[in-house]
Amino acid sequence: MFANMTVDSVKRCSKGAFADMENDKGSAPAQGEELDRQADQREPESKWAAFEQEERAEFERKRAFVLPKPIPGFSIGAFMMPPIWGPAHGQWATIFFYPLWVFADSIFMSAYKNGGWVILGAVVIFIAMFVLTFLYAKTAQKPAYYRVREKYTPEQYAKRERVWAVAMTIIGIFVVAFATYYNLFLYDAVKGSIS
Repeated sequence: MFANMTVDSVKRCSKGAFADMENDKGSAPAQGEELDRQADQREPESKWAAFEQEERAEFERKRAFVLPKPIPGFSIGAFMMPPIWGPAHGQWATIFFYPLWVFADSIFMSAYKNGGWVILGAVVIFIAMFVLTFLYAKTAQKPAYYRVREKYTPEQYAKRERVWAVAMTIIGIFVVAFATYYNLFLYDAVKGSIS
């Protein structure tokens, strides 16, 4: 008999029971409404359901978040050196830019040494890496600031990002200059000494 009862039938029974009371304290309808409110706000069935519900709410908050005015939408630091800027801002997946750069560097070196169709491949790789890095720099600022929004004001964060932009530009120029120097002048000497 009780197995077929639903939450709605329990609500109706509780309303009826309170309505049948002769308003002993004058609050029977209020108690019935309180039970209805409690039944509507009941806890999720499990901890996982509560966790999932909280994750969805956090996702919606992040999606609706808008960057405050002094913070630029494009991050120069993330564009120049994503594998350093990203982890420093809680975006660890950007470490995978390192192997992509090594792969691209080997393609560029092969195109320089061999020419031919490899040059076309190098151009495609260069464009793809540029677009990937640009898109990352365009979208990275919002989750980075969202992560530290309670710790820094928008003005403080914008000031820190200017420092990051200068530092990452200097490091980026150094990395490109060193890779170019190594490929043009040291690659053959190192390859010959290993062989």
